[in-house]
Amino acid sequence: MYNYSIMPLDTAHLEEICLDIERQYDEGIATLALFMMPLVPEGAPATDKAGLFCQAYDLFRDRLARDGYECGILAQCTIGHGYPLKYPSSFQSFTDLAGGERANVVCPLDDGFRAHFFDQFATLAAHRPKVIMVDDDFRLIERKGGGCGCPLHIKRVGEIVGRELTREQIRDGLFTDEALHDAYVQSQREALLGAAQVFRAGIDSVDPTIQGAFCICSGQENVGFGLEIGKILAGKGNKTIIRIHNARYTADGARGISSQFWRAANDISMMREADVLLAET
Repeated sequence: MYNYSIMPLDTAHLEEICLDIERQYDEGIATLALFMMPLVPEGAPATDKAGLFCQAYDLFRDRLARDGYECGILAQCTIGHGYPLKYPSSFQSFTDLAGGERANVVCPLDDGFRAHFFDQFATLAAHRPKVIMVDDDFRLIERKGGGCGCPLHIKRVGEIVGRELTREQIRDGLFTDEALHDAYVQSQREALLGAAQVFRAGIDSVDPTIQGAFCICSGQENVGFGLEIGKILAGKGNKTIIRIHNARYTADGARGISSQFWRAANDISMMREADVLLAET
């Protein structure tokens, strides 16, 4: 059984949190605790967030190991969930295709972002987690505006179709020009899969046996690419572990429950090749 419990790196309550985790293990509530690390880049140059968070992680890891327990890491954001950042990075921002608005999200086509995250995942791996899971901010088409129309993506779509294009031309031709549509989707897929390969390469540079996992976010693109991303992140010889997107959180009523059931069923149907599916509960 796989049951991951997401826990905070709150060193002011280290003993309480570790005792809670041990109780979860002992009572069959969870099989592994993953400590949250929001890694979305901030600052120029980007801050070594993994190095900072791992100082706290080591305290929890060593305290749990004293009693014979293991733990892991949730990279709670990589390109970003979109919330305001105090110190934006210098990496290329996600720019929504429809309106051209920039978001507090990084485009994973950016080579500087990829180089930074190779180092970030190598740092995570060096601190010996049982599992490294990537959260569901790692998505593009499902975001506002139908995906990323930043200069890097506009250039890549143009390379695929063999002509120079503007963001507006891509947007306006997306549903009338099949070749343009396919090129645009390909550009989004390449950005995610390429970055996922870099994440995994960072882990492998330290310890290729570490299990990777991925959280999908329902939407045609993330579910469609989710299995591919999950297989990349898993690592050679490891199981493909994917968390589907079916949580209700603090819903104020039951009106939306049927849509949640549909979303869960859709996710499961598209992730059948995964070895392990986790519910987001």
